Amino acid sequence: MDYQERSQKEHYQLLEACQKQDTKTAVRLLKRHIDTATETACSLGIIISLNWAITQQMQVLIETHSLQQELPGGGASPAPH
Repeated sequence: MDYQERSQKEHYQLLEACQKQDTKTAVRLLKRHIDTATETACSLGIIISLNWAITQQMQVLIETHSLQQELPGGGASPAPH
């Protein structure tokens, strides 16, 4: 499997963890994905900004979480009256 296929698979795994609201798995996958991307970029002689990569990946997590909150049954329990 080449880098692009592996990266796409990792994105889908990350999205699935977010959809399941499995924060522990999502964070583990995100860290592994960033480490792998960094290693690949360095081996290819590509200079990347980790801040940018982390910001983009965290935005995905935030947006996914926000979308889940808007879905029926996806939000937090209502506060007691």
